[in-house]
Parts: sequence; C-alpha cells; structure tokens
Amino acid sequence: MKKYFFIAIILAAAIFYLAVYFNFYPMLKVNGDFVLAREYYARLGGLEFYGRATGEETDENIISRGVILSLIIDKLVSQELSQRQVSPNEAEKRVSDAVASDPTNLENAARKLYGWNIKEFERFSLLPQARRDVLAEKLALEGADLSEWLARKALEAEVKIYFLPYYWELGNLFEK
Repeated sequence: MKKYFFIAIILAAAIFYLAVYFNFYPMLKVNGDFVLAREYYARLGGLEFYGRATGEETDENIISRGVILSLIIDKLVSQELSQRQVSPNEAEKRVSDAVASDPTNLENAARKLYGWNIKEFERFSLLPQARRDVLAEKLALEGADLSEWLARKALEAEVKIYFLPYYWELGNLFEK
C-alpha cells in the first residue's frame, strides 16, 4: 500500500513539474473558460520584446495589465461569437487573406517587433482583432456598438485571476 502511495506522489509531482515547465496551467478563468499561462506569457513576451525593439520605456505592470485585459476581451468576444453560432472560420479567413497579401513583410515585421513567427503573430494579434471585427459587424447589424457591448459584458463577466497580483471586480482590473 505504501508503495502505491509513494508512486502516486511521484507521479503527481512529475505532472505538476511538467505543467509548470510547459506553462500548461490556468492563469485566468473567464465565464468558466480557462486561459493558460502559456498564452499569457507568450503575449507578455511579445510586448516586452516590442518595447525593447522600439526603444520605448515600458512599465512591466502596465504591460501585464494590458495582456490580462486583452486576454479577457478576446475570451468574451470568442464566447459571444460561439453563442451566436458564428463559425471560427470567418475570422480565420480574414487573417489568411491579410497574411496572403504580403506574407514576407508581415513575417519580418512580426519577428522584428514582437519576436514572434508568423503563426504566433496570427494567433496573438491578427486573430483576436479579426474576431472583434466580425463581432462588431454582427452588432452593427443590430444597431449596437462593440465598445458599449464590451463594457456591459465586462461588468457581467465572472473572471478569476490565478498566480498574478490582480483581481477582477465590476469590469475592472485591480491590484491585490
């Protein structure tokens, strides 16, 4: 019995180590959907790289808050598009079209400004913007505005933030 308990402890420790090593643990929970640490750190790294590449002085706290807010907004937009049964292909097609127009220059810019390859640039920058554009068009057909919709959804959102010195309350991000 002790042998199995010891093996279970070793296995749990190994799984925990791998999850931490590969950033495969939740950083945010937005209305029940998780955002993994790997997504947070990849975006954070890109913005820090951007600051160094452009020579802009950046405040780590502002960058971190911006990344958290962008992840929350992207998750809210994705959830709304899913709820409206809008195919993810609609946003992905827009990204493909944008990349196809000038792939070499876009890839060079992504690498020089953010340190990302083209797939990372599509995933972290172009695709979230394309989803917002699709939702803005759907809302405009109903006579609604994306900014107002986001403000309302942010107030209603249930957001949990793990392992970071922030918390979410009434649609705002606060330091703990």
